[in-house]
Amino acid sequence: MRLGLAPESFVERIGAWLGMVPAPLVHGFYGMAGSRVLMTALECGLVDALDRHPGQTGEQLATALCLDAAAIEHLVACLRTLAVVQTRTTRGGAAVHALSRSGARWLSSASPTCIADFLRFNAHQWRWWGELTQALEPGAAPFDLHAWSPEDIRWAEYTKAMHQLARLAAPEVCAKVPVGRTGTTLLDLAGGHGAFAAELCRRHPRLSATVLDLPGNNRVARELWAQPRIEWTDGNVLHGTLPQADIVTCFQLLGHLQRDERRALLVRMRAAVRPGGTLALMDHFASSGRDDASAFVALNYFLVARTPRLTVEEAARELREAGWATPRITPILRLPGQSLLCSRA
Repeated sequence: MRLGLAPESFVERIGAWLGMVPAPLVHGFYGMAGSRVLMTALECGLVDALDRHPGQTGEQLATALCLDAAAIEHLVACLRTLAVVQTRTTRGGAAVHALSRSGARWLSSASPTCIADFLRFNAHQWRWWGELTQALEPGAAPFDLHAWSPEDIRWAEYTKAMHQLARLAAPEVCAKVPVGRTGTTLLDLAGGHGAFAAELCRRHPRLSATVLDLPGNNRVARELWAQPRIEWTDGNVLHGTLPQADIVTCFQLLGHLQRDERRALLVRMRAAVRPGGTLALMDHFASSGRDDASAFVALNYFLVARTPRLTVEEAARELREAGWATPRITPILRLPGQSLLCSRA
């Protein structure tokens, strides 16, 4: 059974259909194990070894990584179950391993769709989730990553992780942001990784962008990506007067804010956008009326900032209350569960 989610045999499929497979076991054990296997394979260098030198045996991989050969064989077997690794038998009877097509697409450092940095950052999120029981207590402190000092080395991991996910969706998202024929200035709030600002500037040659974000995020972005038409400005989007712009974007921030912070920011954004300008918001909104994976993302926001669930309907209503026109709501295919809200000043 592949992680208990896709039974391989007809008998297993029938058992799952009849409810004979204990679903809590599947989620509680296999979900935990699969997540930890992926993170460990990246942390110990196994994924990079499979990527750069495919066709090695488990013993060869273990020797190169200075790890236990039996442990590596176990890890490789789990990665096969996750469809990350493929194994073939040589004429001499040796089992050799390499990344599968899917594994290479998502985990190879040479792939434009690599998300390995995000999975590496999951090691931090793993610790947050490990203290979920304590987080249920009234007044428990959040795991506030935005409170890290600008020099904290975790900013590099965070910014790279967010950039990898954002660049996957940036072409789809930015194609749906109405810039207009006269728009020349973009203000990207909390977009320190720069993926969305860069894509909008690429699509609209007359556009220049200001990215307003925390110093730690901007420090990493300036070092990693040279963007001639993007200026990174240090600041906190929740405080001070926002610069004037024709287009204001704010992606994947609202879920981190309390209701009063969110509503105050929407009013300040309304004052920042020039007449006829555009506001584009995007987030992983909690679902209303159905149960899906958005519940886990909302809980992750709660662990980081202790924020309440925010639905897309609530966000649209708060936009109107802040003086914005009724927004156009568009789901993002590349980021399941996320929606883009666009409104005019």
